[in-house]
Amino acid sequence: MAKRGYTQTALRNTLVKENSIYRGVNTNFKSQNGYEFELQFHTPKSIIVKEKLNHELYEEARKPITTLERLNELNRLKTENSKTIPTPPGIEKIK
Repeated sequence: MAKRGYTQTALRNTLVKENSIYRGVNTNFKSQNGYEFELQFHTPKSIIVKEKLNHELYEEARKPITTLERLNELNRLKTENSKTIPTPPGIEKIK
C-alpha cells in the first residue's frame, strides 16, 4: 500500500482477543488526495461469524429503542459467537 502512495493511519487487531465481540484485523488508510478508507481482513470462520451470526445482533444493538438489558444480552451472544473463531497462528505479530 505504501508503494502505491497510501498511508496507514490505524490498525486494530482483535483476532488476538478471544473474548472480543468482534474478531478481525481492521486497517485504515489515506490516499495522497486525502481519501480515507478501511480494509478488513478475516479468516473464513471470522467472516461467517461477522456476516451470518453477529450482523443481525449488531443491527439490533444499534437501535435507540434497545434496552440496556437487551444490549447486554446481545453483546454476550456476539462474544459467544466470536469465541468459536480459532486464533490464527502468528496473528499476534500484526500490530
